[in-house]
Amino acid sequence: MPHPSSPRACSLSRRAWLGGTLALACSRATDAPAGASAEPRSAPASARGRPSDTHSRGSGATGPGVAVVELFTSQGCSSCPPADRVLREITTKADAAVLTLSFHVDYWNYLGWADPYSSGRFSARQRSYASRLSGGRVFTPQAIINGRHSALGSAQGEIEDLIRMEKGVAASARVALGFAGGKLTYRVNAARSDLRFSLMVLQRAVHNAVPRGENRGEDLSHVHVVRGLSEGTLAFEGSEGATGYWKPDLAGLSPKTLSAAALISDPSGAIVGAAQIDLA
Repeated sequence: MPHPSSPRACSLSRRAWLGGTLALACSRATDAPAGASAEPRSAPASARGRPSDTHSRGSGATGPGVAVVELFTSQGCSSCPPADRVLREITTKADAAVLTLSFHVDYWNYLGWADPYSSGRFSARQRSYASRLSGGRVFTPQAIINGRHSALGSAQGEIEDLIRMEKGVAASARVALGFAGGKLTYRVNAARSDLRFSLMVLQRAVHNAVPRGENRGEDLSHVHVVRGLSEGTLAFEGSEGATGYWKPDLAGLSPKTLSAAALISDPSGAIVGAAQIDLA
């Protein structure tokens, strides 16, 4: 049987996941793009504290477009370090309209190394995208651009083409963020009210040695690593738009190393507005 990290990796079906079954069976090579690892599955998921446009970067209502790149990656997957380097390069070159996020999934943790940044919530977010964008296929490294496009995470040229294309699409939601007293506050203005939000805290840069697993002996680096996530439905209140706050758990994290981001999505999952703010 091929090793789970190979392009002919084993994969975990939607039926088996929902039923809690973890039986392994070989998948077809088409279950993941070349250079990716398919998820295991069985055969036949500011001090003012007020939102202020001067404090956040991102989209304006019916203004210039924004491009959000969500990389689903894992320190337990040997195919992922090249994608982590691609995200770092894109982040370094990015202008204010580009937001990059690194979501570490947990389904490779059984290979001998538990990714310290991983979460089952991030894996669930990826599966939600996969059900719409990749025929149910879940693989790493996977890049999702504006909730509309899926690409191999190490395919830098393709990702950059999608970024340029999405920046040309006017954003339909305006997002403003503020941070004070440990609370991340937000305000969203949009022409429609059936929108959802994703608020997240991210560590701008991390690195650590990996003593076990597929990347044994490597010193891996990541950018914009998501460390906390809050999701929900926006509640609009007339001309004031939708406002609210989230008090993330920052235990063990220095605000000097952190940023926060807000993504606004429509019922299809497409991102229609976004913003980012440094917490210190």
